[in-house]
Amino acid sequence: MGEYHAPITNGIGKWPTDGSKLKNTQAIAENDCEYSTILAFMNKNWCVISPVYNDWDCAERLVLNLNSLDADANAPSIFFLNDGSSQEPPDSLTSALNGGGIIQLTRNLGHQKAISIGLAYVKECEKFDYVVVMDSDGEDRPADIEILVAKSKNHTGSVIFAHRKRRHEGVLFKTLYYIYRLLFQVLTGQSIAFGNFCLIPAKQLNKVVHVSEIWNHFSGGIIRSRIPYCTVPVDRGIRYFGTSKMNFTALIIHGISSITVHLDVVAVRLLMASAFVVVFMLMGFVATLVLPQFQIGDDFGLVIGLISVLMSLVVIILFIALSLTFNVLFYRIQKPFIPLLEYRKFVVETSRPDA
Repeated sequence: MGEYHAPITNGIGKWPTDGSKLKNTQAIAENDCEYSTILAFMNKNWCVISPVYNDWDCAERLVLNLNSLDADANAPSIFFLNDGSSQEPPDSLTSALNGGGIIQLTRNLGHQKAISIGLAYVKECEKFDYVVVMDSDGEDRPADIEILVAKSKNHTGSVIFAHRKRRHEGVLFKTLYYIYRLLFQVLTGQSIAFGNFCLIPAKQLNKVVHVSEIWNHFSGGIIRSRIPYCTVPVDRGIRYFGTSKMNFTALIIHGISSITVHLDVVAVRLLMASAFVVVFMLMGFVATLVLPQFQIGDDFGLVIGLISVLMSLVVIILFIALSLTFNVLFYRIQKPFIPLLEYRKFVVETSRPDA
């Protein structure tokens, strides 16, 4: 077991463990929202969905913190997605989930697919006013749920994502993450600065679980689906125990998954960029032959060779873009993967107190 970090402060004090009232002043101040409004919202019937892979010590700490949010508010039902863990969950955990349970998956599928299965399960088997998706390791802070709730006051019907203001990873990881965000924006025309931590109102849940793209990348799928969403800035928390499992390889896979959600847009953008470069290079080639100020004399052969190599590279990129475009068009005539219709194939059982 790794080093334990004390719960993060929320702007007033530390996490209460005695059920005392928790007021998040950031949520009230930044969203023009009275605490009574937040409390009324949190007195609705709501649940938390969180994927877990062997982090059961973190999951227990998350349950404690969620159950201690506010003595006057309803505690959420908590659903953990056991994503093929090699370690068994503690026997006492299910009884503390407030009517929730541990959904056992057939194998390790990764966080994105686990979240899709959890949302589909809740949509089909439960009835909640809203659903919160969050990681179980402490990096998504339970206190920040109040900020999401406050934001939803003026954005009724929208999915509310937590936008990261501050991260705790090293410089190299932050640099790679910035490059990923930049590539995502260049290739898709969209910006992405948020992860899985979000609040989904019940009226949007049915739409979300019919979005096939969330199977590969949850937040990217929401962007692609055109379901209304907005973001609210929060700081990233510190893990309760151990170290993050998100290494560089996982980050690259995660980044590629988010981009493939928009593969048709990426293909068309690459196609247009390649065509533009081809035209530009042809114009430059013609200019070297016709215009006197561009005459190159004895270096003509070298320049022609360089142009030929560059043209070959551009043509290769052009054909790749064309291939991607046709593959995307072919995919569009295939039956899409709908999480709500397919999730049962990946669920072994659900462990609940009354089961």
